[in-house]
Amino acid sequence: MDRGTIVLTKFPFTDLSASKRRPAVVVSKVDPADPDVIVAFISSATPPYPSATDFILPDTHPDFGLTGLKKSSVFKMGSVIL
Repeated sequence: MDRGTIVLTKFPFTDLSASKRRPAVVVSKVDPADPDVIVAFISSATPPYPSATDFILPDTHPDFGLTGLKKSSVFKMGSVIL
């Protein structure tokens, strides 16, 4: 998988009680010989005041149609504590 590829993967709920399939963007591969990748969560719930580590992709962006996303989204680039 190449960096920038949008995939569906399971993300755990904050309380770890369950998980849900959500879109994510491949941020990087750790090792070219290893199938593991690092991903960032994507949400269509764009915050009114994004954090410094949020990346907003509006549906008005010229390349938005190439993403496969349905509406404006936020890429959550900050760390998640599990």
